[in-house]
Formats: sequence, structure tokens, C-alpha cells
Amino acid sequence: MFADHPTVFAPRLQFVLLGDSITQNGTEPIGWATLLAHHYARKADIVNRGYSGYNTNHALALLRVHIAEGVWPTTHAQSTAEAQAKQPPAIVTLFFGANDACLPDSISDFQAVDVAQYKQNLLEMVRLLKGADGQANPNVRVLLIGPPQVDSQAWGRACMEKHKLATPPITRSLAHTQLYADAARSLAQELSLPFVNCWSFTGDLVGMFRDGLHFSAKGNYKLFKVVRLVIGQNWPKLAAEQRPLDSFPFLQIKTKTKEGVEDIFDSHLAKQKEREKKQQEQKQQQQQKQ
Repeated sequence: MFADHPTVFAPRLQFVLLGDSITQNGTEPIGWATLLAHHYARKADIVNRGYSGYNTNHALALLRVHIAEGVWPTTHAQSTAEAQAKQPPAIVTLFFGANDACLPDSISDFQAVDVAQYKQNLLEMVRLLKGADGQANPNVRVLLIGPPQVDSQAWGRACMEKHKLATPPITRSLAHTQLYADAARSLAQELSLPFVNCWSFTGDLVGMFRDGLHFSAKGNYKLFKVVRLVIGQNWPKLAAEQRPLDSFPFLQIKTKTKEGVEDIFDSHLAKQKEREKKQQEQKQQQQQKQ
């Protein structure tokens, strides 16, 4: 009856999306985070930690507070691989740069972060997540996402309308933002981190953006597809297609009574625990032989 779905209880993975407004807006109906959550339904929980307007100075300070409060895994995490594997999050996406790349001396210069500092901030966030040596908790997987291209004229018009300005401000430029995209890609290469290169697929400024800075439905869908692809390529066991459902499909529990349902779950949970026990014993025996 349950041959295709023998697992009664499979702990869901947790993916945390840490970023700026492009991540925060990802939970809109057509957002990339919403699409990711749908793709991993009953297999992983997608936690959106997007903060509109944040740059990497803001995010680094916030991450330190989170770690101090025990929100994130740290070097003091439980030591066994089995315990760490169950400890969320399994993947953290770091998606910053759109605000760091604000032009100095523009009306948004308070958000601007020098490109060298931007790269250093990303490095420090990776170290905080994975430990000082980057290996303290290898089960925290970091996916770095570089900033996309920007249509500075369209964004200026959007800001003028929103804030009732007399003229459209120029707060970003394509050339300046590219420095940050290149820095993010460079850091990913240096640390051997999986990387999503938004710059490479956002050349269609009109189609990819709704306001010159934030993704349209098309841009969100493209980012979702690339994130899904990169996860599957780098961590095949975390691909949605390889993850078990967290419990039975309801059509395979064909009984009307409360007691009957409980009996089914109890029976198969006992069988699941017995299988896990045997697997653990076999693993220990193999280790002893080695």
C-alpha cells in the first residue's frame, strides 16, 4: 500500500533567503521565492529574510544579531554530522548588491557601499554562516547570488513618481552596478561557492524588470529557474525531485475512522524506525570493518 512512499515522517529541509527588496518581493504571487516554495511543497520550507533597502553593511550587522540570538547555525552547533544534517537551514542564499551599488553623491548615497567593502562583507557573512574557517558546519550550504543589471532611467522615473520629486534622480548606473556583480562572482570563485549570475540573464531590461530595479514576472521566473538548476547541479540530493514527501499522499490512507488512520501511521512509523535502526547498525558494522 505504501511501497512508493514508505516514509511516515521525513523532516523538511529549510532554505533561508537572505537579501534585499528583490528577495523580500520574492514572496509576491509571481515572486521567485513563491515559485521556489511551490516547487518544494511538502519537501522544504522556504523562509524569506529579505529586507528592503538593505545593503551588506546592514545585513552583516543583522546576521551577527541573529547568530548571537541563536537563530542561525554557528561553530557551536551540535557536533555530530547526523545532528547537523537535521539542523536548519540546509541552504542560505545571499543576494545583495543592488543597494550597495548606489552611486556616491546621489540622493541614495547613504546606501552606497564601496565595492571592496561589499566583497568583504559578503565574505564575513559566509564565514558567520559556516564558521571562521568555512568548514565548521559544512551542512550549511551558501548559494551566492549576484546583483542583476539595472535600468537607471526607469528606476529614476519610478522614484520620482513614488516620492513626488520634481525630476527623476539618478541613483544607480549600469557600469557601476557591474562592478558589484563582478565582485560577487569573483568571491564565489575564490570560495568555490555555487553562484547565480543574475547579470548574465537580465540584459532585457524592459522585459526583466517592472521598474528598472525589481524583477517583473518574467525576471522572477527566470531567477527561480536558475536557482533551481544551480541547487540541482551542486547539491543533487537537495533537488526537489530527490526529496521525499514529509508524509503519505492522502489517497494512500483509505480509511474513514480516526482510529484507522492512527493505526496506519503508528504501524508504518514503527516499520520506518526499524529500517532506520538496521541501516544504522549496517553503517556501524561497515565502519568497524574499515
